[in-house]
Amino acid sequence: MGSTKFIPPGPHSTSGSYSYTQRIGVDASQPSMVFDRTSKEHPSEIVEYEIRMFRFTYAEVMRLHSDETQKELCNALFESYLIHYRGLLELFIARRREDGRPNLRDEDLSITRARSWFGRDLSAEEIEALDTDAIKLRILHNRIGKYLAHLSEPRATEGMTWAVPEMHELLDALLRRLVALREQSP
Repeated sequence: MGSTKFIPPGPHSTSGSYSYTQRIGVDASQPSMVFDRTSKEHPSEIVEYEIRMFRFTYAEVMRLHSDETQKELCNALFESYLIHYRGLLELFIARRREDGRPNLRDEDLSITRARSWFGRDLSAEEIEALDTDAIKLRILHNRIGKYLAHLSEPRATEGMTWAVPEMHELLDALLRRLVALREQSP
């Protein structure tokens, strides 16, 4: 697999960054358990990070899934995997909701607004080809949302099974196509 670098040439601004710890009144200079995520200087780095975490958490879930002594860790990694899965899937399907209306906020990254993170706009044909395959995964997007975000009785009583290798391959194939498009770019 080639590089997933999407950073277009040119200067990159980090303006607009803020410290969450400052916003909530925590003094991050004092010794404590303050977590600071790896900083990203360009929107492309967000996509690259999500791809890395998607693949890393998948590998760890597959490694740990049958180890009963690691069940809690495996569950935490699986939920992290689903978060990264859903985030990456939104690159492809965020342009419309099930009812056909637009579903993008101005700051959302999407294949329909790829210049900021991909380095160029995708053509209508490229978007349609990616979107056609991604739309098949919309049911997973909705299912992940229900599984992770809602504390509900059906979540406990109905349970959910996941065909993890199959669902991973479906999204990973889309990502490989996206990377191939980037590598073909001038």
